[in-house]
Amino acid sequence: MADVDHEQDFSEETEAYEDISLTEFSAFIGDDEYAKELHAHLRKSGRSAGFNVWAAFFGCGWFAYRKLYFHGLGALALEVVIPTVLGAIPLIALGGIEGLVVSNWVIIAAFIGVRVGVGFWGNAALTKKAVQTIQEVDALNLDNDAHVQMIAACGRVNVVAFFIATGITGIADRLILLGS
Repeated sequence: MADVDHEQDFSEETEAYEDISLTEFSAFIGDDEYAKELHAHLRKSGRSAGFNVWAAFFGCGWFAYRKLYFHGLGALALEVVIPTVLGAIPLIALGGIEGLVVSNWVIIAAFIGVRVGVGFWGNAALTKKAVQTIQEVDALNLDNDAHVQMIAACGRVNVVAFFIATGITGIADRLILLGS
């Protein structure tokens, strides 16, 4: 097994954030105020992107809105699979009305736990994608206007994807409720 220097990984992450200007970050994020807050938080903490209430509340819809489609699929899978599997355990173990009551509480707790995790995952995924995209565009050596325009085209938001993902989540939730 190879030795891993986590301090070196941390310093490389911090350096990656330090190389990103607020203009580039704002171009990718699309919301100047949110970009300023997140950019300042990353420069201060270096490692954690912090908690995103909107990612926690909207789940896969937020990931789709931010053009993080594969993350959105992962969030949807976690939102469906974890509560369903954990909710089935009391039903199988206890059975009857007691199992159903406990199962409902377990499902609620699991769903909240997943959404809290998604809240942290959201900002981390967004900042990682921003840094990756900005570094790729930097390598193209474009003039300033083209540079910022390309970053903005890769980032920003997709409102239509938000509504589609939110609709899919709603349908999945209803199907789970009908199945239980």
